[in-house]
Amino acid sequence: HLIRSLAVSGDRRVALIAGHSGHVRRLHPGGWSEGQFRIGGQHVQLIACDRLVRRIALADLSGKLWLYRTGPPLPELERTVKHPSPVLGVAFTPDGRRLVSGGADGTVRVWDTQSGEQLHVFEWHRKWVTCLAMSPDGTTVATGSEDATIAVWDMPE
Repeated sequence: HLIRSLAVSGDRRVALIAGHSGHVRRLHPGGWSEGQFRIGGQHVQLIACDRLVRRIALADLSGKLWLYRTGPPLPELERTVKHPSPVLGVAFTPDGRRLVSGGADGTVRVWDTQSGEQLHVFEWHRKWVTCLAMSPDGTTVATGSEDATIAVWDMPE
């Protein structure tokens, strides 16, 4: 299967691989696999996890984000949220309490993972937000855009 995205836990003990077919595979050191789950046939574009892989987020080009809580035997879907445009960047704060998405509408949105509520919108880029990265302490997010700009944002309290 075509690999679309991957994420690695903060302790580097788990890697998550998302495929175009909607399958997600969990890998551990040495390359062995621990289960696979599917998100209803959607075309997964991105995957992210919090530092300890307690939460997983998947995104597709419709702007839909699936938030999962991990646990045996498989991750359990907690909720979905909808960025109003295709999502091309996604990251959790290290504590997993907030999720950040960047989209084709040029916005960067901050979501509460418990409630699914949108907490904040950063607007500055003129074109698609094509990538984003969270600082290790969760206080800053950097975004890159198709308009050839980079922005660094302080995360809201």
